[in-house]
Amino acid sequence: MTPLMILDHAPSPTQPSSLNGNMKKKLFSMISVLMMILLLTSGCYFYSDTNLFVKAAGKQDSTFRAEMMMTTPSLMNTYSTKSNNSDLATLCDKYLNATNNGTKHTESEEGGPLTWYEYIIYACASLFFVGGAGLMSGFTLGLLSIDPMQLDILRNTGTESEKKYASRLAPILKHHHLLLVTLLLWNALCFECLPLFLHKIVPEYVAIILGVTFVLFFGEVIPQAVISRYGLSIGGTLFWLVWLLIVIVFVIAWPISKVLDWMLGSGHGTLYQRTELKELVNIHSQTSDQRYHLTEHEAKILGGALDFSKTSVRQTMTPIEKTYMLDIDSKLDVDTMTKIWQEGHSRIPIFKGNTNNIVGMLYVKDLILINPEEALPISQVLTFYGREVLKVFPDTYCDEILKIFKTGRTHIAIVHEENTGENSSEQPYTILGIVTLEDVIEEIIKDEIADENDIDYSKENVNRPHHIFKLEIPSKLTSTQVATISSYLSRSSTTFRLLPEEYLKRLLHKCEVVELKQHGDDMTFLFEKGKSCDFGILTLHGKMEVMFGDDKFVTEIRPWTLLGERALTRESFVPDFDARAENTTYLKILKKDYIDSISEVFVEDESFFLPKDMEWLSPVLSKLAKNTKIVPKNEEITFAEEVNYGSSKPKGFKYTHLDE
Repeated sequence: MTPLMILDHAPSPTQPSSLNGNMKKKLFSMISVLMMILLLTSGCYFYSDTNLFVKAAGKQDSTFRAEMMMTTPSLMNTYSTKSNNSDLATLCDKYLNATNNGTKHTESEEGGPLTWYEYIIYACASLFFVGGAGLMSGFTLGLLSIDPMQLDILRNTGTESEKKYASRLAPILKHHHLLLVTLLLWNALCFECLPLFLHKIVPEYVAIILGVTFVLFFGEVIPQAVISRYGLSIGGTLFWLVWLLIVIVFVIAWPISKVLDWMLGSGHGTLYQRTELKELVNIHSQTSDQRYHLTEHEAKILGGALDFSKTSVRQTMTPIEKTYMLDIDSKLDVDTMTKIWQEGHSRIPIFKGNTNNIVGMLYVKDLILINPEEALPISQVLTFYGREVLKVFPDTYCDEILKIFKTGRTHIAIVHEENTGENSSEQPYTILGIVTLEDVIEEIIKDEIADENDIDYSKENVNRPHHIFKLEIPSKLTSTQVATISSYLSRSSTTFRLLPEEYLKRLLHKCEVVELKQHGDDMTFLFEKGKSCDFGILTLHGKMEVMFGDDKFVTEIRPWTLLGERALTRESFVPDFDARAENTTYLKILKKDYIDSISEVFVEDESFFLPKDMEWLSPVLSKLAKNTKIVPKNEEITFAEEVNYGSSKPKGFKYTHLDE
């Protein structure tokens, strides 16, 4: 896109110091113009005086001579000082010889036949002035139609030739009026000189016909059509000629250009208002030329961006009547959390007493570790996380609220205004609605962003779950779940802290999610006292009981508890407890997969060392590292040697080595 300037406000008033400078320039320009007018008047006076003498000297009629004498002050003064017997013709000849440095007009000069070379000279001169007039006319239209702002754009974004031409023309077009006056002066000079030479070789009526024809086609139409089409390249090539023309007539053109600058201003760059820019974008979207065409989507975004800073929050907000909110005294039980899931919002305003008193913001991601069976009050969650509540007024513009959202403080704001009612002392503000980052982006792109709540699913094709915690959990974790569990394990367990983040996530992707649906007394034992095992589990949801000692002391395990962690790090592990589960979902982590991940880190990272309870694995890993050769990136290598892991004996390893 072509960058264009937007004028929202009038230019600032000129400072007094600059005003004095401008006044000096204007006075100097006016004086220059007056001097030029004086010189032109004097020249016209002497020209008319000399012309009368020429006519008087060539006539024999005494009456005509007397009239010329009476209308010629200089001759009258001269004649009065002479004798009355002096011949007027003789006096005129002497006067003309004195004023014209001896030049004398004769009859042969007025109407004598021309030689062949004179015909050639006059014809070439006529063609020269026609070509000069055409070139000046073409320059006037072609160069002055180039926008200085367009030149600046081409100097930065054009091709190499365009950058060269634009750099050459920029200093010339900077003085817009000086160029205009210069070209018009030369154009007028060529047009005035053409008849003087043309009527010497052809009759007057033929000179008129030829002059009009040549001037029309070769002095106006063709040059203007060509140079206006290729103004940049022609002007950039002949820039030296333009400078030469300016220098020759600078004494005359400069004062006139300064007067024009004073009257009209010197800046002629094309500037657009917002409405004009929007219409310009619409024109580009309707053109069929693919070089300048904008798609409908692009035109919408550009139009929205132009209106964005003038759109208030009131125009984009969601009314409070359509906003899903929760009371601070509500419990985060199964029903409430199911409703939250069904609404599909990531942030929920929390009010106290009435909807005009919003006291907090509940982030749904904060509920990931909340057990719905505990039915924690929302106030307790707000106290723990302390999320900020941003409040703005309805006349706030969207660009201002976007700057706040970009800081990352929050992506939702409460829109309120001052309460002017009777209860203003008790409730100083009235809540109007909420505005989110999504609302602001929709205002820019001028289109709706469809999320899960906006899609109209058919009830015939989709069976909506009535209880979020009765959903079937997939046998493998999703990327979001892996990221959450990885973050939790790396902070809470030294066993998993050994693995870098990418290796831990890779391990979790291999793990299986197990869901048990037994009820009542029919419970499944996950760990049995005295029986070795080669896996650990992370409880995700449900009820699990652990029994210790001979007395079978029972304790209940809450979600996000890790059991059998030592089974992953020791050569062999025999639990001294029983663990049984009922209607439980847990993540099963195999010792084989964990050792595979440790082995990958050991081979890749020379600085990696094993903790004390895993020293039994050191000989195996050392032997494995010796047999490992560095291979190109993404090339796989398989070790078929049987490795002893205690109760779990996999047949081999598979690695992907990176370039060193």
